[in-house]
Amino acid sequence: MSRFSGKCDFCDYLFMSAENEEDAFEKFRETKLYIMKPSKECVPVKQVEDFNKNWTPIHYESLADLVIYYPHIVVFSWCDNQDSDKSTVVLSNESWVDIEEARYGHWNIHDYYREQLRKEMDRYSVQRF
Repeated sequence: MSRFSGKCDFCDYLFMSAENEEDAFEKFRETKLYIMKPSKECVPVKQVEDFNKNWTPIHYESLADLVIYYPHIVVFSWCDNQDSDKSTVVLSNESWVDIEEARYGHWNIHDYYREQLRKEMDRYSVQRF
């Protein structure tokens, strides 16, 4: 359970089989990462070629670029453990914290999760410069 959402989220997915941060990014480096478009923008899928029209690519160069997506839920993925270039991950278009808050209203735990994410983002911004 992640400290960024209270669920098994992208952070947990990223670090699932990693020894450390460098290992996590190295294993994920070539993976194609997408975020789902909001449902009102999605097109009906009539054939396989239409499937990825509902995704927006996320371009990243380092783990620091991925931190903002830690509280997002992995909608689905397929992986090749031998060649991450053949792997794809699709994330929810909103963080789980935002989804839960829209459903049930604001709770203090939402502030906690957002604060944890802010601290992690601050940590990476310091490391980058």
